[in-house]
Amino acid sequence: MSDLPQRILKNTSERIFTEVFASSDSCLLFAPVRAYSIEPRCGSSKGGTNIKITGTGFTESEKLRARFVYGQQSSEVPCVYENGTLACKTPVFQIADSE
Repeated sequence: MSDLPQRILKNTSERIFTEVFASSDSCLLFAPVRAYSIEPRCGSSKGGTNIKITGTGFTESEKLRARFVYGQQSSEVPCVYENGTLACKTPVFQIADSE
């Protein structure tokens, strides 16, 4: 191991490091969770569209959720972690009848 600075080559694609902390014997880089691609870009407002969110900082967890907003309504749905991406289905929103 060297005391000289080392170039980081792993898991840096599409990451933006916002904080760097260093001491005489260690260094910490902080890169917040960031979504950089959501596919498809649009879908049915009736819900059930499969969504794939690609980003950095995602990890496997039972608590993964995505929030969708339609007008004044919002709904959270569970997500599944698959090879560095999050996958979920859009929720069904109630559309108010116009009078």
